[in-house]
Amino acid sequence: MVQGTLSALSAIPLDWIVIVAFFIIVSADALRAGSTHASALALSLPISSLLFKLVPQTILIGTLTASFKSEIEQVIIFAIIEVILFVCFNQMFFAYDRYTSLFSAAISGLAATIVLVAVWVQVPVLESLWQFGPSVQGIFAASYVLLWFIFAYLALAYVGS
Repeated sequence: MVQGTLSALSAIPLDWIVIVAFFIIVSADALRAGSTHASALALSLPISSLLFKLVPQTILIGTLTASFKSEIEQVIIFAIIEVILFVCFNQMFFAYDRYTSLFSAAISGLAATIVLVAVWVQVPVLESLWQFGPSVQGIFAASYVLLWFIFAYLALAYVGS
C-alpha cells in the first residue's frame, strides 16, 4: 500500500507539486485574511513583468542597473519591482473584505496561482530560477495567457463581490 502510494506520487512531475503547494499557501492565506493578498499578487505580477522590460530604458535606473548582467541580479531587480507593486496594491485593497469562506479562499488561491505560473512562464529571467516542464509551458503558452488572466481576474472579481 505505502509502496504503491509512493510510486504514484513519484510519477507526478515536480512542477505540479510546486504549483499545488503555492495554491495551498495562497488559499490558506486567503482563508485567514481574505482575498486581499491574492488579488494584490494577481495584479502586481503582470504589471511587474511589463515594468521589468522598461528598466533598461528608464532614466537613472537604467544606467544604475546596466551593470547587473547575471540572471540572479536580473531576478533580484524583478523581485524588487514585484515587492513594491505588491505592497502598493495590498495597501489599496486593504480596506476591502476580511471575511472569507473556504470556497472563496480556494478561488483566490487558484486565481493567484494561475497568474503566477502564467507570468513565470512568460518572463525569461524567472526561468533561470525554475523552468517548468513542457506540460506547464504548453498550458500557459503565450497564446493562452490572455485567457488565463481574464479567467483569474473574473474569479477574483467574483470573490470580491
